[in-house]
Amino acid sequence: MRESSLGILFWLALKEQWRNWRSGVVVVLLGLPILVSFIANFLSAPRAGEQLSQLEWYLSLVENMILQYYIWLLPLLYGACALQDEVEQGTLHYLLVRPFPRYYLVISKFMATVFFSLVSLFFCLVVCAFFYSAFSLEFFFYLVKCTVLGVLFYSSCFHFIGVLVNKPLALGVIYGFFWEVVMFELQAPAKYFTGLYHLNSLVHSLSSEVPMESLPSESSSTWGLLAASAILLGLASVIAQFREFSRTPSGS
Repeated sequence: MRESSLGILFWLALKEQWRNWRSGVVVVLLGLPILVSFIANFLSAPRAGEQLSQLEWYLSLVENMILQYYIWLLPLLYGACALQDEVEQGTLHYLLVRPFPRYYLVISKFMATVFFSLVSLFFCLVVCAFFYSAFSLEFFFYLVKCTVLGVLFYSSCFHFIGVLVNKPLALGVIYGFFWEVVMFELQAPAKYFTGLYHLNSLVHSLSSEVPMESLPSESSSTWGLLAASAILLGLASVIAQFREFSRTPSGS
């Protein structure tokens, strides 16, 4: 019974997120790195035998666009307001009177956010790799691993924010830009507590130009991101059990 309830909630969350206006924003955002790849490929016209150079270009695109901005922007757009949208639309009360735990709402919306974010990012990675002729399976699967870790971490992070405050989108943007991006770019000591630092460390391990001793180990970054994801999702589930949700005057 509980498994079927979670499945139904997951399906409803998928439909709700697909119809949301933020899905349109995601589609536009995904076009930007694809457009950059198209222009770089056809205007620069790389010569035959420059496979390594193309791989470096592709890695630069992934590192500076996809794994620095898109990896948290997509979970933010899909997931941060997932519960608050139900409040604003007046459907949350209807869901809460159903015979399943409140944390099922968090888990189902987290699953929907991870699903849509991964599908969107995988599509972007594959199309860009095609333009750069950089489709090396070993290389690509490692990027897939980094993408999965990032999506899990940021989806849990923004769902935690979503059950904590009434305006999660605004707080999520502040967190993404000023904590993740700015702290990482400034190379401040706080960078060690950002997801971007560990994700970029994993990507940099693919490059021979970066000394391995200057990076955290692959296992520490991997398990650190997974542990943080589990803790944040657990906290979000616990908070959702007890928090009283209310509408905000101007939405979220």
